[in-house]
Amino acid sequence: MTQESVSAILMITGIILPLAAWKNFRKPGVPFWRFTPLHSVHKYLHPVGTGLYWFGPILALIGLAIRWAPL
Repeated sequence: MTQESVSAILMITGIILPLAAWKNFRKPGVPFWRFTPLHSVHKYLHPVGTGLYWFGPILALIGLAIRWAPL
């Protein structure tokens, strides 16, 4: 795999993970289209969803770092 493909996979996964966490791990009564900052996501998601929601941007940032790293 090339550096660009690994970077793209990580960035796409970093976008999909928070969406999947929001879709599957919401607490009862929380609507799907609720935009919330990262620091208060634990109020609306179960603990597993909160972890996935936080892990997504981390993967996306790693993908960006790989993309722009001089090799």
